[in-house]
This record gives sequence, C-alpha cells and structure tokens, in this order.
Amino acid sequence: MKKISNKKLINEWFALAGDDELSGEAILKEQAAPRTLCFLFEQMAEKYLKAMLVFFGVKIEKTHDLMRLTDLISLKLSGIEKYRRDLAFLNRFYIGTRYPGGVEGFSWPEAEKAFGIAKSVKNFVFKVVGL
Repeated sequence: MKKISNKKLINEWFALAGDDELSGEAILKEQAAPRTLCFLFEQMAEKYLKAMLVFFGVKIEKTHDLMRLTDLISLKLSGIEKYRRDLAFLNRFYIGTRYPGGVEGFSWPEAEKAFGIAKSVKNFVFKVVGL
C-alpha cells in the first residue's frame, strides 16, 4: 500500500477536527445542546476521515457523506470497514441537525455515543497515519 503524506494538510484537518472535539467537550460539560453535539461529532469524524484520505493520496470529494468517505478509504485500507455501522450512525447527523424535519429526538445518550464513535475514529486514524 503506497502512502503519500502531505503532513501540513493532514495536520490542518487534524486541527479542525480537534476544534470540533474541544467545542463538543465544552458543550458536554455544560449539558447545553445535544443536537449541536451530534453535529460536531459527525464533523470531527468526517475531518479525521478526510485527513486519512490525504494521507493515502486520495482526492477529497466535496461530500459530507461518511459512508462515501469510508468507501474511498476502503480502497486503500480494509480496517475501516469495522467502523461502517458506527459511521452510519454519525452520518445521519450532518443534515438531520441542520434543517427542520431532520432527525428527531436528539438525546444526551446519542450525543455521548456520537462522541465515543468520533474518538474511536480519531484513534484509528492516528494509528494508521502515525503522525
């Protein structure tokens, strides 16, 4: 497997994802808005997946679809498949949290589950990318 690393761009994606994580942790601490948390943690996972695409030299599409990003990564790395179900859970929060009529019933347990998934994705990406 050929790894093409653009450390600067990867680190920019990591920084953006880190901002989402810090913001999410602050909201968790204050028990403020589970809808916003779900969105932030979807975004956190998305940005880590995009960093992985940069690492593998795959052109990043303008998409927020975590399943599409997973498909692109799976062309380079089979281990991402174990996250497919969890990423599908997060995937529904991009549009569902942004528009009326989207996903209903945002709850703290969902937000906490979303955070756990996003952290798992982060750890996986860090392990693979090794930066």
